[in-house]
Formats: sequence, C-alpha cells, structure tokens
Amino acid sequence: MITTHRGEMYKSYYFIFFLFCSFVAVGQSPSNSLLKSLEYEELLTLFNDFDGDSLAQEKIARTYLERARDEGDTVKVARGYDRLARIFHPEKNIQYADSLIEYTKNWEHITYPGLGYIIKGYEFGKLKQINEEYNYYLRAYFFAKEKRNLHQMSNLITRLVVLRANWGDAKNALELQQLKYTLIQSKEYQEKLINYVRKSYVDKINNINREELIQCYQGFYICNLFIGNYDLAELYIDSLNFVIKNDDKLNVKYRNWVIDASMELDYFFGRIDSVIDKANLLSKRIDTTKNILHQLKNIYLFKGLSYRKLNKIE
Repeated sequence: MITTHRGEMYKSYYFIFFLFCSFVAVGQSPSNSLLKSLEYEELLTLFNDFDGDSLAQEKIARTYLERARDEGDTVKVARGYDRLARIFHPEKNIQYADSLIEYTKNWEHITYPGLGYIIKGYEFGKLKQINEEYNYYLRAYFFAKEKRNLHQMSNLITRLVVLRANWGDAKNALELQQLKYTLIQSKEYQEKLINYVRKSYVDKINNINREELIQCYQGFYICNLFIGNYDLAELYIDSLNFVIKNDDKLNVKYRNWVIDASMELDYFFGRIDSVIDKANLLSKRIDTTKNILHQLKNIYLFKGLSYRKLNKIE
C-alpha cells in the first residue's frame, strides 16, 4: 500500500532547504530604480517576497546575476543561476540548473555544484521521472557528504527516504532515516547550521530544527508503516503530535498530515469506524483551492477500503 504523504514532506523539505518564508506577493513588479538601490541580501529577500510571480522573480534574479557578473563575484553569479532555476516550468528550470552545474563543476565549494543536482532532482520529480529524480538526489548527497555540508545531507536524506520507502526498499530507508536523526542531533550539525543560514534567517534556526525533527518523525512513520511495524508507526505519530501541540503555527501546518497518517494506521489496525470518521473530518478540513489531489486520493482510498471491509460494496 503506497501512502500519499510524499507531497507534504516535500513541501516541508523545500521550505527548509531553501530557507524561504511564506510570503504573498502584492502590488506590481519592482521598478528598475528600486532594484538598483538594493544590496545583494535585500535582493534575495525581495525575490522571496515575490514567491509565485515568476516575471518579478526573473527580473530580480537577473538584476542580481548581472551585477555579480559585472563585479566578478563568482559565488553570487552562482546564486543568481540557482534563483533562476527555481521559478519556471521544470524543463526550463533544469536548463538553468545545468548552467549552474557547468559554471561551478570544478569548484571546491560547500554548496556548489551540489545545489544544481538538488534542483534537477526536484524538477525531475515534478515531471514524475522517478529514476532521474532519485539519481540526481543521490549524486547531490555524495557531493554534500564529501564537502561535509550537513544541512544538505540532512535534507537529501529526507528525499531519499521517501523515494526508497515508496518504491520498495523501506528497510534501507529506515536505516537512512536513523542516520538523519543522529545527524541533526549532533553538535557539528548545529554549529554548521548557524554558519550556513543566511543572516536574515538566523532568528529562524529554532524553527528549522523543529521542522527537521518533524520530518524525522514523518520519515520514521512512513518507513515503519511500509515495513509493517504499526505500533512503532503509531509511536512516531504521537511524537509528532507532542512537538506541534504547543505551537499554533506548526499545529495548523501539520494537523491534517497527522489526521491523514492516523487514518491510514487505523485501517491497518482494523479500526474501521475511526478510518471513516477521520476521512469525513479531513474532507471538511482540507483546503479545496490548492494542493488537494494527494489528500483527496488518500481520503477516498481508505474510506473506500473501509466500506469494503464493512461489506458495503456499493
């Protein structure tokens, strides 16, 4: 039985890896005069502010890139490429990621060219090309491991865990998940996280750590569910609940995931009435304006399976 939590974990992963805030772009595209007046760090912040507006983001990223070229700042040129590789359709983003990889291929840098392979993996995932997705993430992981980029390692493990668990290698995925848990608890990881995070996000390190821990519990749940360790899977749902219960923002963000996961688990425990109750609750809670396909699929799947168990075949 394939779970459908992969999309939710991926959204969390993308937040953590690129260290984006949730902004809603308002107003028109920024003027050239405004862009010229901003420092590099301010341009990156403005880029995030216009999340979802590819035209404005392209204008900001090209301003950043061209200025970096003029000033001969190679690292900032790479940052310009990696921003351009995030804002278009997958095929075009892959082209920009290739440009980033080509530009940085001989660097001894903690982030590049590994980030280019991460972007390619993500975009191939959007195209449902699973083998390409997995292979680029794995390649990026070896880059990160070689450079001791623990933050990249952690988030790439999340990708690899979900892919391996969903496609038939849950025991290996569980070993990887344990590696991530050990990694994010280490003193070296915490020290490097402070140095890695952009200055404007330093105050969000505690949030990043909580998100990483939640990802671990999600990963442990998925691995144990596929292996058939239902008691352990339930324990990790309880652990996740403990992390989010006193944080309103996290509770809102992950509550549906918890209900969805416990609905699945109820089915395998034979708690059929509870499955139907949670499916009905989720139907009322989900946001019907966006990102609902994987949520509806799980609701309908497990509700249908439960009615079948009750011999209500119609």
